[in-house]
Amino acid sequence: MNHPSSSSETSREGSSPSRRVWVILFFFLALAILAACDRSPRNVPLHEASLSDLQSRVACGDAEALVQLAIRHNIGRGVPYSVAKTQELMQQAATKGSVTAAGICALNGWGPTKDLALAFQSFEKSATTGDPTALRNLGRCHMYGLGCTKDMKRGFELYQQAAGSGDPAAVFFVADALLKGLGTEIHPAQGVEMLERASSAGNFMATVQLAECYDTGAGCIKDAARAAELYAQAAEAGLESAMRGLGVLYANGIGVTKDATKAVELWTKASDLGDTRSMLWLGDCHRLGIGVAADFSKCEALWLKAAAAGLAEAWRHLGDEYEWGKRVTKNQARANELYLKAGEAGDAIGYRYLAINIWNGAGVTADKDAALKLYRKAADLGDGHSWRVIGTCLATGNDGLPKDMKAACACFLKAGELGESEGYNSLAYYGYEAASPPDLPKAAEYYLIAARMGNVMAMSNYAMMRMEGSGVTKDPADAVEWYQKAAAKGDARAQWLLGKCLASGRGVARDLVKAVALFTQANEQNFALAALDLACCYEQGIGCTKDATKARSLFEKAASLGNADAKAKLEASPTTTPSSPSGGITQPREAP
Repeated sequence: MNHPSSSSETSREGSSPSRRVWVILFFFLALAILAACDRSPRNVPLHEASLSDLQSRVACGDAEALVQLAIRHNIGRGVPYSVAKTQELMQQAATKGSVTAAGICALNGWGPTKDLALAFQSFEKSATTGDPTALRNLGRCHMYGLGCTKDMKRGFELYQQAAGSGDPAAVFFVADALLKGLGTEIHPAQGVEMLERASSAGNFMATVQLAECYDTGAGCIKDAARAAELYAQAAEAGLESAMRGLGVLYANGIGVTKDATKAVELWTKASDLGDTRSMLWLGDCHRLGIGVAADFSKCEALWLKAAAAGLAEAWRHLGDEYEWGKRVTKNQARANELYLKAGEAGDAIGYRYLAINIWNGAGVTADKDAALKLYRKAADLGDGHSWRVIGTCLATGNDGLPKDMKAACACFLKAGELGESEGYNSLAYYGYEAASPPDLPKAAEYYLIAARMGNVMAMSNYAMMRMEGSGVTKDPADAVEWYQKAAAKGDARAQWLLGKCLASGRGVARDLVKAVALFTQANEQNFALAALDLACCYEQGIGCTKDATKARSLFEKAASLGNADAKAKLEASPTTTPSSPSGGITQPREAP
């Protein structure tokens, strides 16, 4: 008897061989994948696994393998360097349940929202399993106070724990801390040693920093050729920071043959990858015609791109162009707008430049109160020059601020600490030398600090104290050395004072010819007292051939510069001769 069901089954069986083949193939493929996963050596830490093993684990759905593959893209280890790929893989790992990946995404804002507290909690949880990636990122949270109380020492300890497992990324973090003294004492040599380890393990971020060390001689013997070699390795791996650094070496001919075209090529590649500093420098090349045809429109486009990408100083550089009008129509109002943009984006000097223009009424109505507010903003962003300007206003009680010497000294000290040598020089003068009563030893101490930082006025001020024995042991020879340093930097007052020493033989062998040469240098900078002493030399033939006409011209110049002695000379009998320049140092110390 025929049954409908039999007919149906027979029909299905007619196509079953092909279907069975696919089922069998799929079955064996699944077995192969599972076998491959099972063959992966589970006793090897993921951060030490081979790339092929890591990729096979990713294919098996291993979330932590995804994390490590993402990290390799982040440092260029065996795979192309790519922040975008790092983010993509890390987000996938978080979706698959990796707590560490979830923390990294929360820390960097790779997801719905940036959540530092969640990031910290995630790293704490994962760190208990000994995960070096979690330990390293937990250290980062402690180091910078991300989602927790800042504790740099604890951060460094966690970096070390992670590095102890052999994680090349953690080794790099330890090296960076040793080089900068983050949570530990500064140990440049040890830092370089750690960078060598991390770089050898395939961490190209470490390779770039190692190149910077060889470039500057930080923690190692300076070796520009080695720096170029390391930059080239990291640039080949796709790191834009390496392209930028190698471009600098080619632009300056350091460690490689100078090649502006090559520098432009490297900065172009880095710019295309989003490196804002390279955009700025490439813009300069187009602005000045270095390695490429001069084209300010291309320069402006690059600077605007860099500014839009977050490089605040690019706004300021563009502002400079509009202020000075060398390559674009001068537009002071536009310059001020750009300086404001720079300041608002975090560039302290942008605020300072705008403050100067508002103070002087350049492109805007002069307004000292508004200018001081901008100086405050620049100071708050770490601009030492602005701290010193505010301090001077407070010290003098002029320009809209009430006199407050204590506050002024605090500003001067802050300026000095931020690298503004004039801050220490002003602190020495206003805070101690001109104080009532004066504290000359303290004044000498700060003049010396400023002098060692290269401040020429402080060099002369300290030299005068050494020459006179004011607040410090008298030592004319040392005073002369400081005058020489300041004079060599072109300081007119130091040139004149050194000339006085040579004319009188104080602290140095007397040499009237050299004294005249120094008076001449200072006079060329319109230093009135130098013009007066040089006039006396020509009038009397001291260190030079007597020349009444030249002497008369110099007396007139000194008088026009406001020198009272020169005016008196001109008003007196033509035969009256002022005091010889051999009378020693008489110039009172000038306020900064």
